[in-house]
Amino acid sequence: MGGGGPKGYRSDTGGIIPMNLQGRMAFERERLFGMTDQERSWRAKFVKDQKLAPHEPVEVPEIYTELVNPIRRFYRAPGDKFQAWLKPRVGTQWAEHIRYGIGKGSLMLLSVYAAYYYYKYNRNTWEKHGAIKVYTNKPLVLPGDKNYPQPNLDHPPSFYVDKQRGFTDAVPDY
Repeated sequence: MGGGGPKGYRSDTGGIIPMNLQGRMAFERERLFGMTDQERSWRAKFVKDQKLAPHEPVEVPEIYTELVNPIRRFYRAPGDKFQAWLKPRVGTQWAEHIRYGIGKGSLMLLSVYAAYYYYKYNRNTWEKHGAIKVYTNKPLVLPGDKNYPQPNLDHPPSFYVDKQRGFTDAVPDY
């Protein structure tokens, strides 16, 4: 992975200007123009070096334990196990994408659940200051209504009780 972010931050080359290894051989027209024997041997060596050995890329577990702190290793452990289980079935790249998608999706779902819980159980009542106050719109008034252009005021008595702020329509005992 790489790229993204401001210049010099998390770049593919670590902030160092990349060196062009292919030279003029990167362009087909230049390659067809003709090569000297020295350029031909250099090109053959370059193409051979681009092929990975069967055991590459080498994954060294000690590097992971050195670079990633214990807390991060702890909360990444379930995802690592799932990715290791998934890798032989769908391949390395798809396993990484699936793990990333499931991780971010579960965090998003957890955020939605937390917001729903907060909204449901922390409404603004007369007993506390703050929390979420829910506002409602004015009633809809349409031509052809009984009292047009005034809103319809034929409401049951329970309409006038502010149940959102914790009151009920129960008759108090005096």
